[in-house]
Amino acid sequence: MMLRRCKNFIKKFDEGLAKYPDRLDLWFGKVHVQLLEGHTTEAVGTLKQAVERSVKNHQKWLWTNDKPTPSDSRRLLLLHAARLFPPALRCERRHRLHGVGG
Repeated sequence: MMLRRCKNFIKKFDEGLAKYPDRLDLWFGKVHVQLLEGHTTEAVGTLKQAVERSVKNHQKWLWTNDKPTPSDSRRLLLLHAARLFPPALRCERRHRLHGVGG
């Protein structure tokens, strides 16, 4: 049930990003769901796409309701990336220590 729900969330994020590629909150939402599902590689790929988009949009990101980000876009991107990934990396290390996964 949860897996199907997360796939639906990813689909909705993809639809939103197709329409609103400069919405940083959508990028972060997608990464968050991918990490919840344990898809660290996909989450890194999504974050990479967001960084690539930041080059194209000159770091002029939008947030909820298509309003400018609440703080400096460059700082916000780095700050959220740092907040999203440490839990995933801890989880990955824990799995490796217990012989789970690669």
